[in-house]
Amino acid sequence: MTGAEGPVTELMKAASRGDYRAARRLIEEGGADVNARDQFGTTALVYAAAGGHVEVVRLLLASGADRGAKDSAGAGALERASAEGHGQVVALLRRDDEEGGAGPESHGASAALAGTDKRLLAASREGDAAGVKELLASGADASARMPGSGWTPLIAAAFAGEAEVVRLLLAAGADPRARTADGRTALHFAVSLGDAEATRLLLAAGADPEAADAGGWTALAAAACEGSLEVAAELLAGGADPRALNRLGETALDIARAHGHASIVELLEQHTAPRSLTDGGANYAA
Repeated sequence: MTGAEGPVTELMKAASRGDYRAARRLIEEGGADVNARDQFGTTALVYAAAGGHVEVVRLLLASGADRGAKDSAGAGALERASAEGHGQVVALLRRDDEEGGAGPESHGASAALAGTDKRLLAASREGDAAGVKELLASGADASARMPGSGWTPLIAAAFAGEAEVVRLLLAAGADPRARTADGRTALHFAVSLGDAEATRLLLAAGADPEAADAGGWTALAAAACEGSLEVAAELLAGGADPRALNRLGETALDIARAHGHASIVELLEQHTAPRSLTDGGANYAA
């Protein structure tokens, strides 16, 4: 791992948007340099810390990221996390010994949940539909939240790509707008997996298609990055704003172009094209 300076890397982008799965894939399968720096000396760890993305920070640290690396302004991951008020990340970076692991099960906070709620979270993550039904029938809270991380059974099910469990939890009253500590919703995770069924279920239940995480990434931006045309279409139909900017100043269209997803580029261009005065008489050209 060289720590060489250069353009913004795919790992930096994944870290900025808090995309744990993409970051892990880039590191483990793509051999991404976790200590690479962009033109401003910013590393993936600094991007993740600035966005408050606890899971990605854990992953990067476990993969050998230099927690003391500073950007050209003299700020590192700790300073950026502190400036943005991300207490969990600050505590993690200050800790001398890492616990290891990453993902929703690594926060250590699940022990604070009631027994049935803790089991519901685990069953949701594992896609155990029968177990989820049994636990809900026994009184488990479909919207139980892990202290600190904010993870819920619904978010865990979406993270794992378990659409049937998502359906069961929504029917039991799970909150589709609940957020993790870094601002992501179940919709963010479903979209990142290209899970059209879960995306439709969440939108129908009232998930916010314009919700942005701490890095400014919306579900539509994630769809543009992952290349899921069906999911992108569902989000646009559900009211997602194609002009929303992330913290890097990118729109979903910019992201789709950067990743070479031509079909999504075409779709987004249709939704961002200026409309004339003749379009129903109520819309002015942008």
